[in-house]
Amino acid sequence: MNSTQDLLKELDEFDEELLNEDSNLYRGIFWIKDIDNPKNDLMFKIPTDEYGNYIGDYKEASFNSKSGTSLNHKRTWEKLHQNKPFDYYPRGRVEISNGVAKIFINPHLRDKNIINLIKSEYNLTKCNGIKDIKILDDNSEHYKCYLDREQ
Repeated sequence: MNSTQDLLKELDEFDEELLNEDSNLYRGIFWIKDIDNPKNDLMFKIPTDEYGNYIGDYKEASFNSKSGTSLNHKRTWEKLHQNKPFDYYPRGRVEISNGVAKIFINPHLRDKNIINLIKSEYNLTKCNGIKDIKILDDNSEHYKCYLDREQ
């Protein structure tokens, strides 16, 4: 498996080309249901500025974390009425602070195509104020999935 530095060198430059029709910067949570076809995913995005501050009306936000300012995987999954437990699929989180995007991921998601998909979906670009992207493998129990339990 590549080191974080090697993976970042392999990734496409994060620039304007990755912007979607919607050019907002986002943070949030995600699940990748099919690693081989990462378009089959679930992504929940919170509009933010490059400092991680929510952009929008808090009255309209559907935050469900204990802090009331973010999303919780388990609580979000419960609203989806999926036929698998919330920790079945590999998942992760995008956090933003001071122009740095941190992508916390289950190590099984360490793949160029998956990271580029996340960068694109969350618009992690220089023109959105992102100066650096850090990919953090999270081996904690919180991010374990069925692939970890099969080993």
